[in-house]
Amino acid sequence: MNKVKLWTKDFLIVSIANFFLYFTFYLLMVALTTFATEKFLATPSEAGLASGIFVIGTLIARLFSGKSID
Repeated sequence: MNKVKLWTKDFLIVSIANFFLYFTFYLLMVALTTFATEKFLATPSEAGLASGIFVIGTLIARLFSGKSID
């Protein structure tokens, strides 16, 4: 019986690409709140609301982009 390898070259490339994609997403969330508080003089709760709206928007976008990719 042949064993299927998990750690192939393609798997590693996709994993690294996904890591950098999500790493950029999380850095953008942190930068968004800092930018809102410094440039727009928003309160921390308003900056958190902006970050929350960003997260909800990306979740909704994932629903539509997944259907369009298929």
